[in-house]
Amino acid sequence: MKIGEFSKRSGIPITTLRYYDQIGVLQARREGKNRVYSKKDLEKAVVIIFLQDLNFELLEIKELLQLDELMEKNKEGKIPPEVIDRGSELLKEKKVELQEKLEGLKEAIAYLEHILEKINFLREGD
Repeated sequence: MKIGEFSKRSGIPITTLRYYDQIGVLQARREGKNRVYSKKDLEKAVVIIFLQDLNFELLEIKELLQLDELMEKNKEGKIPPEVIDRGSELLKEKKVELQEKLEGLKEAIAYLEHILEKINFLREGD
């Protein structure tokens, strides 16, 4: 599919897709002057959006996608240890960040529930 259709399906603006292509996060196949995307690219786009929502930076996303691709192509495990170590380190760091964020969200929810209890108590008093 061409870039316009891919943009509509993925929800990613065309300018962003061009940028992703330029920095190598989501590279399109070229047919003449047109960028052409596959269904697999659409799956990658979903992953990219998901990871961005989790505060992964584009270069981190690029690294993870490259590692995943490398593991898919090389099922025998002949991946350089430094590549595996970097991917593992990145994922561990993000896991800690997400756990901290989750704790903060739990505290925020508890606070909101406390306020709701007060509101409900006031309503019952009327």
